[in-house]
Amino acid sequence: ANLNSAAAAASSGTSVLPPAGTSFSAPRVLMYSPNLSLPEFKRCCGEKLGFFARALIVGGINMITALLVTVLDKTKLIASLKVLGSNNNSIKKIFMINGFYLILRGVILGNLISLSLMLLQKYFMIIKLDPNTYYSDYVPIEIDPFNLFLTNLIVVVISLAMLIIPSNVISKIKPNSTFKLS
Repeated sequence: ANLNSAAAAASSGTSVLPPAGTSFSAPRVLMYSPNLSLPEFKRCCGEKLGFFARALIVGGINMITALLVTVLDKTKLIASLKVLGSNNNSIKKIFMINGFYLILRGVILGNLISLSLMLLQKYFMIIKLDPNTYYSDYVPIEIDPFNLFLTNLIVVVISLAMLIIPSNVISKIKPNSTFKLS
């Protein structure tokens, strides 16, 4: 009924904004509702998944590059460890743990920055909107701990999976050729 009355009010030229002085929370579209058409719902979810996928690819490439540079920088150390009897798996484990610490630091720092900005917006409404266009005078923020945890978990797992690629370079490092180069 609210949707029909809002549509009727909009077509008659009257305002569909809430009366002045009343609080208005933006509608939350997190799950399919009868008021949202299926193509609109798919577009909304597709945009979110597309953004998340692009961010994950960029972050994954950065992690691969960071660990690959670390492996190439530590070539002499890897060769020395192999000469002393370490196998490829134990050396890979060292670099995977190093990569995990990098990922963990990035996730913690990213969460601190993003949650700080979100809390600033939630309580101080720093980013303003035109209420005639958006039906709200500020950007509403909702912090969902489960989504935050799930996103962090997915990022850590996929980033660790991407670290397998540069750790395979370790098995290709030969102590003989490494020491001849220096």
